[in-house]
Amino acid sequence: MKAPTLPAGGEATKPVTPATPSGWFEIRYRTALQEGHAGHMVTTPEAFVCLKDGAPDWLADAVEEAHDGELPNDWRYGMCESICQILEEDGLDPDTWEIADRVAEVYTGRLLGWLNDLGRVAYVDQSLEEFPELPGGLPAHLMNAQAYAIDAMALVLQAAYQENAAE
Repeated sequence: MKAPTLPAGGEATKPVTPATPSGWFEIRYRTALQEGHAGHMVTTPEAFVCLKDGAPDWLADAVEEAHDGELPNDWRYGMCESICQILEEDGLDPDTWEIADRVAEVYTGRLLGWLNDLGRVAYVDQSLEEFPELPGGLPAHLMNAQAYAIDAMALVLQAAYQENAAE
């Protein structure tokens, strides 16, 4: 959280507390080292989503649980923010499969990157097991696999919202 600022009168003001849980997410930047022109290494800013300092413990715990045993990663944090926004817009009782359908990736290349990122093969195995004859082949199974992951995350966040609605 940023330090309080001093207005012209000299009295410190308190940082603004977000009105909704999705307001506790923010974009920060880290420096990434990449190979540039003629093999020279250059640093570039890289955006990522995270929770703001001071986020409620229940939200931090839910986001951690929504990572499903994975180390903190950009895809999970970004998806948690999207799910929180949908829960706030649509109320706390939307069908989590509908949430997954709204935010799941549709491009095969991006789905392969998602699958490869942390080896999320178990989700694909689940899709193949439940829908062995799914039309569309591998791309359809990849979309279904990501939807399984998003649905599980949405269930966790939805339960946390419902338990902590008064905060």
